[in-house]
Amino acid sequence: MKSDNKTKNELIAELESIRKKLKKLETLLKKHKNTKQNITERLSAEQAGKRAEEELKKSEEKYRSIFENVQDVYFETLFNSTILEISPSIEFVTKGQYRRTDLIGRSMYDFYNDPNERHTMLVEMNEKGCITDFEVQFKNRDGSILTCSLSLKAKLDAEGQPEKIIGSMRDISERKRMEKELKKCEEKHRLYSSSGEELK
Repeated sequence: MKSDNKTKNELIAELESIRKKLKKLETLLKKHKNTKQNITERLSAEQAGKRAEEELKKSEEKYRSIFENVQDVYFETLFNSTILEISPSIEFVTKGQYRRTDLIGRSMYDFYNDPNERHTMLVEMNEKGCITDFEVQFKNRDGSILTCSLSLKAKLDAEGQPEKIIGSMRDISERKRMEKELKKCEEKHRLYSSSGEELK
């Protein structure tokens, strides 16, 4: 009977020991599960971060490609005319006479054939908020004239105050030359028609 009680007590002790071990194991499993979840969340966050970085890189490459290859010239200036940024396409427009790095930090007034055109342009921009196809003439390095069409607007800072001017410039010299030639042809035709002579 004593032996039976001892065996029973031993079994109870053994069961208690197993219960404690199971509890420890359960705690360890819970910790493992939490750790695994944390690792999974961290990995997911890292993967999401990597994906975001990749998307940002692709976006930057896309816009850099546009910035570097667009034929129109993108520019940013201060209101005092200092050039803050200008796209590499300026080299194409000036036929290689100016590069982007030659112009950043310089004043736009250095390039206007008639500096009063900038004043007129700023007055119109202040009145309308933006300008589209404003015709100006710029001097190239060799003294030749580039007739250009400007579209621009003021960029405001966080407080709504004018911060700088952003815009685009298109060389329309060839178009103006063709318009001039067409006008000459029309005038010649009109003169011949009015005199009754046959146009040759």
